[in-house]
Amino acid sequence: MDKYVVVVINNSEARFFTLEEAEWPEYESGPHLIEQKIISQSESSDNQGFWSKITGQDRQESSISINNSGKFERKFAQKITSEIINLVRINQSKRLVIVAQPQILNLARKSFIPTLFNNLRIQELSKDISYFNTTQIHKYLANKNLVPHCQTVVYPK
Repeated sequence: MDKYVVVVINNSEARFFTLEEAEWPEYESGPHLIEQKIISQSESSDNQGFWSKITGQDRQESSISINNSGKFERKFAQKITSEIINLVRINQSKRLVIVAQPQILNLARKSFIPTLFNNLRIQELSKDISYFNTTQIHKYLANKNLVPHCQTVVYPK
């Protein structure tokens, strides 16, 4: 099985997962999605409300300055990209699945340096599933054929 890194991004955080095989596949169910890290949006005044502007969730506030939003966009995208690179290298992953709302997905996509991912198959899904628990994320992505299903071991009676 190829090794996977899965990133689920919403308007306030990025969650990073790896898909881990069972240690004893003939006796244990697997593979399982394992959450490795969460990067949350900073609460500083420079970026407060940025993702809500991007996702259209806060239409009451006036627009924030281009300098502040651009700085936050780059900083958050760099943190996400840095963590992806780290997980891909540590796990020697061959597949990357990125799941986010369309606007956020577009911003994340711009931060990647394609030459760093020569042997990496990148798949994207434009959807907010950040409120799912880990098992729900795994089932949802497996049903979309983005990751393998978890196989349950059945013992004969």
